[in-house]
Parts: sequence; C-alpha cells; structure tokens
Amino acid sequence: MAAATERTGTGPGAGPRRWRMWAQDRAGSYWHPGDRRSVPMYGGREPTVAVEFTEDVEGGYWGWLEEGTQIPVMIYPSEGLFSMCFPYGYASEVARGRGETVRLRAVRVDDLEGDEPRVILA
Repeated sequence: MAAATERTGTGPGAGPRRWRMWAQDRAGSYWHPGDRRSVPMYGGREPTVAVEFTEDVEGGYWGWLEEGTQIPVMIYPSEGLFSMCFPYGYASEVARGRGETVRLRAVRVDDLEGDEPRVILA
C-alpha cells in the first residue's frame, strides 16, 4: 500500500502520529480502513468516506503497525475484534519485535485527495 507523506511538525514529540485513509461509515463507526479501491471490496452498502486516525492511548480503535511500515492495518473499533487477528495474541507479536499496537481515535474528514492512504508525520 503506497502512501504519500506530509510533515505537520518538527522533531520528536511534536504531536501524535496521524493517518488519513478511506473507510466504510457504519453510522459513525469506521470499518475496513485502507485505500479507496479496496474498501468497497469488503461488501456492505455503507458509503466509503475519508477518515483521519490519530494516535490516542484512550482511542476507541485498535490497529497494528508492522515493523518497517508507516500505515497501520487491521484497524478495528474494539480490542476484542483486533485481538482475533493474532492466534497467540498481539502482545506476543510485540514481544517478538514484529510491530506495535496503536490505539487510535477516528474523525471523518472531507478533504482527503487521491485514492491512497496518507501518512501525516508529526
């Protein structure tokens, strides 16, 4: 999944990491985030909308950021759904150095251009 990058701050600690991508809007709950072409492949009649996910330790979404990548995947609106993606639990994958869990909050946005997710680096 290719991603364009945009810098919104300078240096470490300039703010939480943010990502803009497409997702299905199920009455304000966002499902199957990714690029604009793949989101409709999951089915459903929900509209595909632009969403900004922001790293937030109290956020209602859970995602996985694989080591060496910039865009979280397997984003779900509950820890239970997210944890089902890992046969031995996500903590064991983190302990093995395969990636990190990111807690996220989601807000619908209207200004996402293009079809690919965008990383907004703090």
